[in-house]
Amino acid sequence: MKVKGYIIELTEQSILVATNITEEQFNEVKDMSSSEILTQNLRLISIRLSDTASFRKGDKVEVSIDGEIAESYPEQAKAKKIKLIKGK
Repeated sequence: MKVKGYIIELTEQSILVATNITEEQFNEVKDMSSSEILTQNLRLISIRLSDTASFRKGDKVEVSIDGEIAESYPEQAKAKKIKLIKGK
């Protein structure tokens, strides 16, 4: 399974991706805090990966999911492969 979206937040080992949104919608939420973003009714997925150094907030990415997506909010999954579509 693949998901596309914009990176909203990142840590050393995970990225938070808002899927199925436009660049305009990303621009509306990009400066919000984590708690504010969670109230926006966005489909969010937390993606675990070994190294996030090559990604930045605002990048548009396509993620190949390794295994199942945990049905939580935000959803959680492990990346098999991640591709940068559009850098910020």
